[in-house]
Amino acid sequence: MHSKKINKRKKINISVIGLGVGFSHAMKIKKDKNLNLISVYDPDLKKARLLSKKLNCKYKYKFNDVFNDKELNSLVISSPDDKHCNQIIKTIKNSKNFFIEKPLCNNRKELVKIKKELKLKKNVLFESNLILRTVPLYKWLKSKIINKYFGEIYSIEASYLYGRSEKILKGWRGKAKNYTGMNGGGIHMIDLVCWLLNKKPKEVYSFGNKICFKKYNFNFKDFENSIFYFDNDLTASISVHLGCIHKHHHILKIYGSKRTFIYDDKGPRVIYSKKKNSKHLRVKYESLPKDKTILMNNFFKSILKNKFKKNKMKDNFNLINILDAGQLSHLKNKKVKINYEKY
Repeated sequence: MHSKKINKRKKINISVIGLGVGFSHAMKIKKDKNLNLISVYDPDLKKARLLSKKLNCKYKYKFNDVFNDKELNSLVISSPDDKHCNQIIKTIKNSKNFFIEKPLCNNRKELVKIKKELKLKKNVLFESNLILRTVPLYKWLKSKIINKYFGEIYSIEASYLYGRSEKILKGWRGKAKNYTGMNGGGIHMIDLVCWLLNKKPKEVYSFGNKICFKKYNFNFKDFENSIFYFDNDLTASISVHLGCIHKHHHILKIYGSKRTFIYDDKGPRVIYSKKKNSKHLRVKYESLPKDKTILMNNFFKSILKNKFKKNKMKDNFNLINILDAGQLSHLKNKKVKINYEKY
């Protein structure tokens, strides 16, 4: 549905798909006077029935049933990654805007299918929950990079420490088709690095192993590392540790010709001297997102105001191309070029 048509209505009517993190989105929708939660769907019908009572809305027995509501104009899709592609295609065919948990889809093959449908329904808008962009620390960091505070950046290291093995071993991730740690968690770090630099990598070399989870019958590795190659010999090494002995956390190190930035267990700080006992500058901005529903809420507000920027959609396409090239590098055991389509 065209965003201008939605703008004529007082509220955006939404169905939430998947009631894990989707329940938080549903609660946020209920609190916003401009949004209207009309239904929820989850394959666990008992959960859907129970939570629909708490949310005071309808629940659907099947995903396709959500489209039976004529007043529906948008979806929030919070289902497992391997369900995204088919659910997105159905949503686009029904001319509904959608906000989706990352990743948009799992590979380039799925992306081609989605883009084919979007070309037929050019007024459909979407955004993905790339939540690290909302963090005050990284907004500050982006402004400093733009102003050359760190000098010329030559290397970045980022690690996604999953620290929640039970979600892999007992949850849907261990059973999902095409799941990878880089798609599920590393995508946050890839997006953060590209967003901070306002650049796309040209090539990637990926490798990994399955040592922590070697006794389990998974098709993916529990450790992955991708080295991304940008212009001017800048490289970014991004790793995902699904089985690490550590709390859920992420690490970011940015090396520049003037200063170094480090965020780890000790907090964010700037190193500005090579001297042995030199002091460093503590950065006091919040380092984690306060509200994981803020991008969802802002997405629908931007549609109401006709201010949604379509380049956010392009960013998601680029991310899938980057991830797909990383998977191809795994298979070929060599550096590969990242192909970006023209949009």
